Amino acid sequence: MGVAADPRAFTRDLLRWGRANRRHFPWRTETDPFRILVAEVLLQRSRGKTVAKVYEALFDRWPDAEMLAKARTSSIRAVIRPLGLTRRAEILRNLARSVVELFGRRQEIRGLRFVYRPPLLPQFIATFAPV
Repeated sequence: MGVAADPRAFTRDLLRWGRANRRHFPWRTETDPFRILVAEVLLQRSRGKTVAKVYEALFDRWPDAEMLAKARTSSIRAVIRPLGLTRRAEILRNLARSVVELFGRRQEIRGLRFVYRPPLLPQFIATFAPV
């Protein structure tokens, strides 16, 4: 019997396999939408294992959008350098500034709910890219 014949069994088996075999990454248990969005920016064209280290270092230094928005681009660039594509430093800072401007204090940012649709993510991120 193929997948088309029993899609529920396929889904069940795939989810079971995923629970047993998936790798742990800090953003998978994250509930802060801003941090999840930052992870998505960092994951663009980068390996998850490397991103996990950078993600932790980034949020150890700047724990929320307000603090990241105030950071120097050169400081952000230094933290994300292991990922390559350091132009993301300015994207991250612009993203943080926009989130703070739109949603104010950190408590309000936590209430934000992003709808993650992979085909739209690059366009969304490009909105915050430097011109």
